[in-house]
Amino acid sequence: MNTKEKLLFHLSIFLLSIIISLAVTYAYFNFFQYDRYYKGTIASVEKTEIKMIKGLASINGIDSVAENNIQSFEGIFEELRYKLPVKITFDGNEVYSNIQSKDGKTKKNPRYFKKKLKNKPELFPLGQSKYIIHVDTYKPPLWSTKFWRWFKHPEIWFTKSFDWLTVPFLMFVAIFYSIALAGIWQYQSKVLSQDIKPLLVKLSRQEDK
Repeated sequence: MNTKEKLLFHLSIFLLSIIISLAVTYAYFNFFQYDRYYKGTIASVEKTEIKMIKGLASINGIDSVAENNIQSFEGIFEELRYKLPVKITFDGNEVYSNIQSKDGKTKKNPRYFKKKLKNKPELFPLGQSKYIIHVDTYKPPLWSTKFWRWFKHPEIWFTKSFDWLTVPFLMFVAIFYSIALAGIWQYQSKVLSQDIKPLLVKLSRQEDK
């Protein structure tokens, strides 16, 4: 094969490896990893964050802080936006919420998911004040939704939100590409040996004569 044919040959194998790797990655996370990630890792992080909020609400004098400057809590809970839904109410009326909006600009963000609340909030009164922190959790997005959002946006593959998916995919590509090359090399060697063997036998016979 000339150089162009070799490049096309390797490109074809590489593309085939990508297709197979996409299918294997989807199946691998669908059956083994995705639930463990959300029900294990993410659930553990959420519990830790909720404990921290509970501890914050029980600090002595926190009620005075809330009554004098409730806006100061926004800086704390904004860091949890899209991760842990938190809202603050005063005498039953909402005064703050970090729960994701239905804003159009937000939806254009490739990391955006229309998450649904579990609607099982924990309530933490801020001392003796009428301010109450409501902490809920989001339902995990469907695996198919997460996968296709990752697939359609290569620019986010190496972000913290998606690198856990990108790294195994690239590993599968390398593995299948190597296996394909090794298999083809073995096949070519076998064919070549079958072609050369009769020639060697013939040459040997000629030398014996």
